Amino acid sequence: CIYADLEQRSVPRMQAAIVGSMAACTAMYSVVAISGLTIAACISGGSVPGNVLDLFAPDDSLGLAMRAAISVAVTLVYPMLCLPCRSTLDHLIFGGGAQATKATFRSGVGGRAVSEHIVDW
Repeated sequence: CIYADLEQRSVPRMQAAIVGSMAACTAMYSVVAISGLTIAACISGGSVPGNVLDLFAPDDSLGLAMRAAISVAVTLVYPMLCLPCRSTLDHLIFGGGAQATKATFRSGVGGRAVSEHIVDW
């Protein structure tokens, strides 16, 4: 939890952290979007297709690097998307906020069920 890692915890400091991270993400996404559209417009001569990566030949090194970067990003974001889902299901099914012994039991049962499903699959 980010709030727990703040040194002098307060609501204004948490709001500043949220606003700062959102501003940084917006700036980075804007730079990437503008750069991508500029490159796509230069390569295609003005019309940009829905999938910008289709402009690059399959053996183009820049296109390959972009495809690899997207693959890494999609792979690494998957656990971050699963954690809130798992936490929500834990809260809905088991009531959330249980004692440590029950939480350990729940994670052990869930881990065993998942591993058995993967082995059977």
